[in-house]
Amino acid sequence: MQKAVWKPITASAIKGEKMILITGGSASGKSSYAEKEAVRLSEGGPLYYVAAMKPYGPKAQARISRHRRQRDGRGFISCEA
Repeated sequence: MQKAVWKPITASAIKGEKMILITGGSASGKSSYAEKEAVRLSEGGPLYYVAAMKPYGPKAQARISRHRRQRDGRGFISCEA
């Protein structure tokens, strides 16, 4: 299993803010890692979450539901693309 990695990038569209791109293989822990890092780095600021997984079957739908539960109550503003 490939581990998730992070790379800080500067987004010129967001003044003075930092975005972190997390990449990795399927089911490698990207979401869990990203959520923990976001909460740690947010310092009480807003947390935005862009979820892009498509529910292509029952297993995918179960993962999406699990991810939603993981984010629940942690302060994320979610956008499901």
